[in-house]
Amino acid sequence: MYVIGDPAFTVNDAEIFMNETTQLELICTTTKGNISSVKWTVSDGNTASLSNESFSGNCATADITGRKSGTVNIHIEIKLENDDFAYYANCTVVVKPKYTIILKTTEEGEKYDWGNGETERELVIEVTESGTFRCTITNPGGIYDTGNLITAGDFEFEPNNPIRSAVNRLGDTINYEYPNFQPNNKDIRVGSITTAKNAKDVKSQYFADLSAQEGEWYLVCDGGNSADAKVWSARNLKLKGGVTYQFSCFAANIDVEYEKHGKDSLAKLKFVIENKEHSNGHDLLKFTVPEELATWQEYTSEYTPQSDLDWCHIYIVNYTTVNEGNDFAIDNIYFGTVQNMDAKEIVEEFEIVISEDPPGYYINGKFYPQ
Repeated sequence: MYVIGDPAFTVNDAEIFMNETTQLELICTTTKGNISSVKWTVSDGNTASLSNESFSGNCATADITGRKSGTVNIHIEIKLENDDFAYYANCTVVVKPKYTIILKTTEEGEKYDWGNGETERELVIEVTESGTFRCTITNPGGIYDTGNLITAGDFEFEPNNPIRSAVNRLGDTINYEYPNFQPNNKDIRVGSITTAKNAKDVKSQYFADLSAQEGEWYLVCDGGNSADAKVWSARNLKLKGGVTYQFSCFAANIDVEYEKHGKDSLAKLKFVIENKEHSNGHDLLKFTVPEELATWQEYTSEYTPQSDLDWCHIYIVNYTTVNEGNDFAIDNIYFGTVQNMDAKEIVEEFEIVISEDPPGYYINGKFYPQ
């Protein structure tokens, strides 16, 4: 409060937070007349700014907005009606720090507890002083059962309507590709694939009599002689890091002239997995189909990614290069896991330090942190 005889002026000091606005009010007590003009000045425009200056009768107001933490002096010049003198008043405004911050746990879990009722992985909060925030992340454990992530791995579709995409148990849409797929499954070309209930129905002279390993339909291939022929692929699987996934499939030799063509004519297949950890591909499984004709053989392997994978492709490569034989069938491709997950609880701490002079710079009174 400042009193200068007659007239007397009253204006209060104020405290505000950054990015908040309050109104300063000056009251004039005098017998000399009403206020005729007022000029407000702030000592540091980077710390606080003035706006909406007005006056009426014996009262003058101005809005002040905090820009960064600190203290400013407000200098006010007042003139009255019928008075040639200029009068002055002052007040102090303290701007206290206040930041909106986003905290996000590095650990992923099923439950999050920040101790203030917030239960999401991210916490958006305003802070006005230094302190430590804690989040308790819990995973209750139990059975992690993905089901078969490759939902169309049983090839249960007619050749004129192949499954191009399907949603698995985790809610992920898996896309399927069939290079050289022949929708008419009679007498398919060399290097082509199709689906069949019996391979003999596709090429009665060259393919063996074979029923599906399970269900009705399976994949049939008349192998070519390329060393890197892609036969089929499942794309955009999502995997968890540190989890072991089981892979399996059934394959059969359907070349009725196998004995004439010889052992080198057997289809040599590999399932390749491609992701950010194996950008050039990694052999998930590699085998030669059995010599025994029209007999399903199961092949298995395991795969454990080091980190969470938001995309992963699996494809079949037929790398047999002989010109004869190389005819095979595939059924019931499985990729997934049923795994016991241990219960886990982790506490993450976030230390927030509010500086009176944080690193950054100002442009036209606006602060840009570094």
